[in-house]
Amino acid sequence: MAEYVYPESFTHIFAIGVILAFLDAFSIGANDVANSFANAVASGTLKLYQACIIACFTEFLGALLLGKATGETLRGKLINPVLFADNQGILMLAMQCSLLGSSSFVLASTHLGWPVSTTHAIVGAVIGTGIASFGSAAINWTWDNNGVAQIVASWFISPALSAALALVLFLTIKYGIMRRTKCFLLGLIFIPIFISVTFFINVYFIVTKGMPKLDLRSKYTEGQLVAISWAVGIGMGVI
Repeated sequence: MAEYVYPESFTHIFAIGVILAFLDAFSIGANDVANSFANAVASGTLKLYQACIIACFTEFLGALLLGKATGETLRGKLINPVLFADNQGILMLAMQCSLLGSSSFVLASTHLGWPVSTTHAIVGAVIGTGIASFGSAAINWTWDNNGVAQIVASWFISPALSAALALVLFLTIKYGIMRRTKCFLLGLIFIPIFISVTFFINVYFIVTKGMPKLDLRSKYTEGQLVAISWAVGIGMGVI
């Protein structure tokens, strides 16, 4: 019979973990948020203090509305949580060490001026603690269920897709708007379109992936969710 462990025994691990979570969030702000707003600040579109204020809201809302899926992957899909069933303290310690490793690496990279991915850092840290706890067999290396293979593939696919999308948008704006005689009028026409598409993408992922407790997919069809997302996007474009 397994010995009962009182939850109070893990209080110190929990307290240190909360502090390290804040440290990791700080490192994300120092690196990832800086990456996101660097172009806008460098071009003079936004001042630094304006970018910081906007980031406070966008980072919070992004984590609140769309962070669940990523959190679920880190929490229970890279390492089999069943392995920690008999010793939750080891799981807490493993996640605490992951936070420390991730935040330390990202802060060091920020100090050196390296734009690194905090997602890469925390994924690597979780894999490292999983191997240290139960060996390499504890890690989901496969493609299935958001395993390591799928995550690593996304690291190569996402830059390629981002580059292709940026190329198309840049050429569209350069030759479809800026090089035309009525570029100002065309700009006024296209800006609401870009805003509508941006809001459509965000709202669609929020209603389909980011709000699981509302279970909107069981209440509405896929077509209805797309229509709702487009309605919000078009509305924001008009505004």
